[in-house]
Amino acid sequence: MGQAESKPAVHPLSSVHVTPQSIADRTRETLQSIEANSPYMVKADFTDAKGVLVMEDLIKAFHINTNVKELILVNTGITVQNAQQLTALLCSTFSTLGIETLDVSQNQLGFPGAQSIADAVRNLPSLKHIKMNNCGINDSGAQCIARALRNNTHVKSISLGQNSITAASMGDFAEIIRSNLQFQGISLFHNPIGADGIKELTEHVRGNRNFAWLGIAAVNLGADGVRHLVHNLQGSNLAWLGVGANNLGDDGVYTLSSWIQQEECSLRSIGLGGNDISDTGFQHLSFAMRSNAQCGITHLGLGGNRLSYYACCDLREVLKTSASLQSLILSSNDVNDMGAEEIAKGLMNNTTLQILMLAKNPIGDEGLDRLREVLGNPGVAIKSINIQGVSASQEAVSRFCGSFSNGSSKLEEIGCSYREEEVDSDNWRALTKKQEIYQTDY
Repeated sequence: MGQAESKPAVHPLSSVHVTPQSIADRTRETLQSIEANSPYMVKADFTDAKGVLVMEDLIKAFHINTNVKELILVNTGITVQNAQQLTALLCSTFSTLGIETLDVSQNQLGFPGAQSIADAVRNLPSLKHIKMNNCGINDSGAQCIARALRNNTHVKSISLGQNSITAASMGDFAEIIRSNLQFQGISLFHNPIGADGIKELTEHVRGNRNFAWLGIAAVNLGADGVRHLVHNLQGSNLAWLGVGANNLGDDGVYTLSSWIQQEECSLRSIGLGGNDISDTGFQHLSFAMRSNAQCGITHLGLGGNRLSYYACCDLREVLKTSASLQSLILSSNDVNDMGAEEIAKGLMNNTTLQILMLAKNPIGDEGLDRLREVLGNPGVAIKSINIQGVSASQEAVSRFCGSFSNGSSKLEEIGCSYREEEVDSDNWRALTKKQEIYQTDY
């Protein structure tokens, strides 16, 4: 179907289209800044420079650099040989590098590449955070990295999402959590680990008081796996948990809620997107959040579920009572005008929520107008809202965007466009799973 012209918002949430020429220019300028040891070049980002970045040029540029702290090599076409060259640079006896974050995601490194990065893990004392998402790493590669991390006190976190890592490697990573008490977090999203693997992985979390975040979205957890997970995490210091796209359903949310209801629960951020949660499941969650006076959850991700009017009624009460919630993702649910009205009522009595994502919900003109009225209230704290793909008319969307052009509210950023095609909730949920909820492990 045809698409109507998008109506830009006051501060649209948009992405910049990067042309091959601009990537080449950016790569050249970044290399020059690195070689000049510019104090302003703290983050060297070569994302998508595949076919442009030459490893020899990178190594030459880093010869005397002492200022770069983050090296981002996402989708740069790193080969196994390149990985070996990179490791040689990072581990050189004469190196003055102070790199703390290394991101080599979206490069097909496989087992040999993982071996090379493992050498860097062992030998670069400044390295604290490693990201190797979507690198073609199997259990052999994962175990090689795990061995390098064991008893290593300088690396604090690692992300190995979208690989081919199974339950066979979880014992190795569990040993890291047990033996390295400085280790703070791991992300393994979209790996076929399963419930038994996650049970083994989290066996020692309670004993590591620094372990604070766990990303396990899309690992085939299921409702049974949640029971093992909650049992292992109770009494821990875990603050950030991403468990999206795990087919938890209402039963799984009920189990999680029993933990959140406990005063000693340390969770601050939880991602539950794409879990087939209905209004009944959210009722359990909202009751737990409201009944625990010590609940300090600041981020709640619920995109791509089946939440409708009754969940919004419970959410209204959560918003009224929460003194901590700052970010709420409700994209790709079944929130209609009546649901939007309940959210608006909750916002009138809330002073903490700053980010609200309502994209791809069947909210019509009436619901959008009501939200517009409430967001104009100076007591409402919302700074960013996304209403892309709602069912409201072009006129209602234009009214919404135009109401905040004079800076009369706290609203700083609006994701706002109009499309004339009908709402397709199934397609929206699929899109959410692919593009939106991975940002916070759902």
